[in-house]
Amino acid sequence: MSLIFILFIAITVKLAFLVISQIKNADIDAINNLIENTLLNQDLSTLWVLIILFLILWLYSIVDAFIDGMNIEKIVKGEP
Repeated sequence: MSLIFILFIAITVKLAFLVISQIKNADIDAINNLIENTLLNQDLSTLWVLIILFLILWLYSIVDAFIDGMNIEKIVKGEP
């Protein structure tokens, strides 16, 4: 669970740095255009790797919790 939290924070920080690095002194419309242009024109490979790692770990956690739940249910019912 802590790895999922760390990956979520890493994704958020990466997006923030991409946007903040481009913002100087601009109005709201200019900032929105700047954010859009920044995200469209940047190399987002690091961001995609973080998102994919996050999803893999999240899916693994769901499957692991299901399997553990099934094992606990068998123990409670007294099945071998």
